[in-house]
Amino acid sequence: MVKTLIIRSKIISHNKSYAFLRFNFNYRQIWLYLILTEMISICLRSLFTLALYFSCLMKRALVVTFFLPILLGIQSLNVRATDANPQFYFKQLDNRYGLSNSSINAIFQDSDQLLWIGTWDGLNTYNGAKFSVYNHSIDKTANSVGGNVVQAINEDKNGNIWINTIGGISRYEKKTGKFYRYFYKTAVSEKVSENGFEIAVNAKGDVFCYGTDGWLRKYNPSKNSFVNFKQIGDSGAIVKMVFYKNLLWCLNANGQLNAFTIKDSGLGINQTFKSKEKINSIFEVNDHIVYSTTNKHYLIDGSLNPKPLNIAKKKIKSIAYYKSNYVIAWENQGVSVYDNQFQPSTFLKQELNKLENLKLSTLKVGNDEILWVGTDGNGLIQIYPKRNYFGLLTSFDSKAMNKPTRAFSEIDGNLWVGTKGNGIQIYNNFWESNGKNKNQQKLDISNGLTNNSVFAIKKGIDGLVYLGTDGDGISVYSQETKTVINWNKIRGANKLPHFKSVYAIIQDVDSSVWLGTSGYGLLHLKIKSKNKQLEITNFKQYLSSSNEKSGPANDIIYALAKGKDNRLWIACRYGGLSVFNAKNKSFKTYKALGTKGSLSHSDVLSLYYDTKDRLWIGTSFGLNMLSFGESKADKPFFSNITTD
Repeated sequence: MVKTLIIRSKIISHNKSYAFLRFNFNYRQIWLYLILTEMISICLRSLFTLALYFSCLMKRALVVTFFLPILLGIQSLNVRATDANPQFYFKQLDNRYGLSNSSINAIFQDSDQLLWIGTWDGLNTYNGAKFSVYNHSIDKTANSVGGNVVQAINEDKNGNIWINTIGGISRYEKKTGKFYRYFYKTAVSEKVSENGFEIAVNAKGDVFCYGTDGWLRKYNPSKNSFVNFKQIGDSGAIVKMVFYKNLLWCLNANGQLNAFTIKDSGLGINQTFKSKEKINSIFEVNDHIVYSTTNKHYLIDGSLNPKPLNIAKKKIKSIAYYKSNYVIAWENQGVSVYDNQFQPSTFLKQELNKLENLKLSTLKVGNDEILWVGTDGNGLIQIYPKRNYFGLLTSFDSKAMNKPTRAFSEIDGNLWVGTKGNGIQIYNNFWESNGKNKNQQKLDISNGLTNNSVFAIKKGIDGLVYLGTDGDGISVYSQETKTVINWNKIRGANKLPHFKSVYAIIQDVDSSVWLGTSGYGLLHLKIKSKNKQLEITNFKQYLSSSNEKSGPANDIIYALAKGKDNRLWIACRYGGLSVFNAKNKSFKTYKALGTKGSLSHSDVLSLYYDTKDRLWIGTSFGLNMLSFGESKADKPFFSNITTD
């Protein structure tokens, strides 16, 4: 089997396009590949040794700096080449990536999909790109968590995040960004218990807390305090508390498991579970309760009947239900996987083998098919499916696609692909055949086009397909006659100013078209059919000038977009974002000013107007968004989405 990978990168210079890199791997050639890379590695080691020798002689580090990355790159390449084809990605995140501490106690994903991580030294959030840390501060109580050792995290009906720490409980109010603290002792002489509190949130979003004094308390939002609800510590301190089937399940220190009914008047015991061996752990997983004794494990379903499980006789540290399998982290070390009938499973075998020598502390399944694994000392591990969300076309008409792609358009179910140098490739019935239909067509200089570099394709409302190329003027394809009609064949074109290199096309409801060009400004024209021949009935050219209102910011235009108020937005290379008001026939330009709310860069490359009337602006330095309301302002505020 041959696997092909194509990497496409956009070079943001108007005289350059896309770069394609192709890698073909045949499994029968992997040994040759490994031998070759090992030989290269040996050679580079020798060169590296010489580099060190000459570096010592010349007392310079330049040679070492040059060879070291190459050597390390080859070594890492060897490692990746020996991996089998994994079905899941395995990613480790620890304090090297911004996590406050690599020993994880709790993982929680809130209703806004934000991941919260409780460690032995701080509270963290992870947004998929970077960590934010909320460390304890004695002075700044409103801006910090009450304790740095975070044991559990939960969320209530109002979106508040509850953090159980050694010494007390903290609440983070996401609306205001403030922290609130409860039960923390301020006197030096007061004793702090390591496992002083348990928190549980029911299906209604109500928050309950148990303390070492034996009281179950309920949070009262109007008073911003916990009020006594019921004293339940008579038969032993509560060590674990969860809600399941509208019942509050409490495991006490004597190894007894009680299921309580919550009533306005207090608690009522619904059922009690006892064992000759003390019950030492309880977990809510996959709409079931799993509890364990020293040597046995049980599952409780909706009927509240315990069922023994035939799994390893080891103490469970954490359990998660991931993709129809139970993943169990054992107390001391190791991890096992069982199917939904608790039979041994080979699911995730390759990935979990990497965890065998790690001590796992917690497991959590995210809403986006991610299995999060917390470890004691090795940080946070992310396991998620290895999927290719994009189809890949590598050939056309049995030939390799080796020209950069510059434009796409769907024409009556067929996919038209404009290339830089190979004309237009047409995949007929693309959606039905998934791009594999053998009935493919091509438009190039051999059958109508004047230039094989195609930058824009736009299906019109007038039976024409407008084609922007590096050739003179603009070409059109007649859907009626199935032929290309070039600029010099359109009546009236020879009397108009010369232009070429059309990079953007957009059409108005009156069938007139706007053209963005590379070097010839903005054009507005209308082509109509008269006596079976096309002719130009309207033509207007707008060029940049010192008078901002009379033209776009630059004559090199890469993209056009139009919203509901008939304003035309123009992406100008190196010049900024211009907008044309059709009512008063005037232009206005917005540039990067280096201030908050301005464009992130004046080199504007792409535009997209979405269904919520927001304009998205792609620049050489990040993405920007302009809401419709802000676009009407004299000095609009641009939201920047950039990375360092």
